[in-house]
Amino acid sequence: MILEAHVGIGIMGKEGRQAARNSDYAIPKFKHLKKMLLVHGHYYYIRISELVQYFFYKNVCFIFPQFLYQFFCGFSQQPLYDTAYLTLYNISFTSLPILLYSLMEQHINIDILRKDPTLYRDISKNCLLRWPIFIYWTLLGVYDAMVMFFGAYFLFDNTTFTSNGQLMTSNTQMMFGNWTFGTLVFTVLVFTVTFKLVLDTHYWTWINHFVIWGSLIFFVVFSLLWGGIIWPFLNYQRMYYVFMQMLSSGPAWLSIILLITAGLLPDVVKKVICRALWPTTTERIQINRRRLASEPSTIFMLTSRRLSY
Repeated sequence: MILEAHVGIGIMGKEGRQAARNSDYAIPKFKHLKKMLLVHGHYYYIRISELVQYFFYKNVCFIFPQFLYQFFCGFSQQPLYDTAYLTLYNISFTSLPILLYSLMEQHINIDILRKDPTLYRDISKNCLLRWPIFIYWTLLGVYDAMVMFFGAYFLFDNTTFTSNGQLMTSNTQMMFGNWTFGTLVFTVLVFTVTFKLVLDTHYWTWINHFVIWGSLIFFVVFSLLWGGIIWPFLNYQRMYYVFMQMLSSGPAWLSIILLITAGLLPDVVKKVICRALWPTTTERIQINRRRLASEPSTIFMLTSRRLSY
């Protein structure tokens, strides 16, 4: 029976431990089954659904600009990103935040999940891994990729950007080439997909802050070192001074901020509208908890005012 079930749960009792050994999960007492299903099962589904779809989303954002770039480079197979960026994107720049999310996220308190079993209806019938949700993540990834690529392409083609606020010369124009364009797109990419996970995170600890902001800092520091030092073991170094040259331009900073904001705006609007018009039971509890958390400070302010009078 345990082997045929989707998830086998065994209870270690006096009659033997063969069932517990053959099960996926084992518990010492039957009363632990409630917490296992309503709390850990709930958390596991939320975490794994976000993990699967976020990985797909961030790789759509990563690959689709490279696909679009082929239409502008004569299908010459010229890469948009540097080799180091291609290698470290899924290894170092964006992997740790979602890994920590899948281990620690708690979108609602444990005690509330144990006391209210009806909250399990919000994730029942595999609702977070259905085709409409998958299509939404895919379209969001395609939209963000198009904003990154065509937004950077439009700003990159602007004379005020290429001249860096100065008179345009041939040398200055040569400084902003293919690798600067790819670096600009990649910078917006890393920050956008990381901030998307920030918007979805409800449970914040010092570890979350360290990993998320640390990943962004590591990307910036790596780019500065990778392009700021002449490495003796490289035969050629096409990224030398590219990142610093890009950040030396004021319009480049403005374009990065604008593109990140434009990429995150549809998801923020969707979250606000859905929470206002069609909130789930879990979202209602989250809103009520935030209101209750803000009420004590309001009451304290009113009391202090009365005392002053």
